Amino acid sequence: MKVLITGASGQVGSAAVEQFSSDKRNDVVSLSHSELNIASRSDVLGALSQLGPNLVINAAAMTNVDACEERTTDAFAINALAVRNLVQGCENIQAHLIHLSTDFVFDGNAARPYSEFDITNPLSVYGTSKLGGDNEALSYSRSTVLRVAWVYGNVKGDFFSWVLDGVKDNSITSLIDDQISTPTYSFDIAHVMQHCATHRLTGLIHVANEGETTRLEMGKEICNRLSLPHNLSGIPAESLKRPARRPAYSALSTDALTRTTGIIMRPWKESLDDHIKRMQNY
Repeated sequence: MKVLITGASGQVGSAAVEQFSSDKRNDVVSLSHSELNIASRSDVLGALSQLGPNLVINAAAMTNVDACEERTTDAFAINALAVRNLVQGCENIQAHLIHLSTDFVFDGNAARPYSEFDITNPLSVYGTSKLGGDNEALSYSRSTVLRVAWVYGNVKGDFFSWVLDGVKDNSITSLIDDQISTPTYSFDIAHVMQHCATHRLTGLIHVANEGETTRLEMGKEICNRLSLPHNLSGIPAESLKRPARRPAYSALSTDALTRTTGIIMRPWKESLDDHIKRMQNY
């Protein structure tokens, strides 16, 4: 199978490259933003026509939530209209498209984990633009949209590595404790991608590791695992006065994933064990 992965240098993109490259029957082409500007219709249609992939994984996005508030045009160009370009390119060659979504399409007012059938109501430009991309992808019959939350897994720079660096140099002494979600390990997402590609599973699917938590609890967990002294305290999200609003609660239900595929997502603390091993071997 020929696989094209956009946003290949990102957290999920790099995990997808490793996952699909592990099968020597796959021919994997990985492209970063500098190598393929998905916001350019002509570039996308040209690349897909020339490469002729059977599967396109779109892990590219403008993910700086606050920057999206200031650069609205760019946010919609990259997170929404670019997906239309990919859909058109995939349609031309009858390729399967796997697109990444986000928990930020919800407003955080739920009292239970969000399902694929809950009404979306994004609070930010980022969430709205990503929802636009979801709608574009789902207009194509050969598409899979994987909605994920609080992704981690890049040893070069994710939430956990940021916390460790900050605790060590004393630049981080507090973390948000009034927002709750389901952390998701990038390599577990890539595993689900592989299943969806193999079985040509389409539609909207939530992917998240089991267990709800806060950023404060996540920070304390990795410090404790690594026996790193810390004095982390909790602060409300509002105190940071960031430009973009975030959902206070965005846990994702994976019931549909399990019923559809048989995959049971493991607890995020278990996935963290694998991530720590990667960090230590890096």
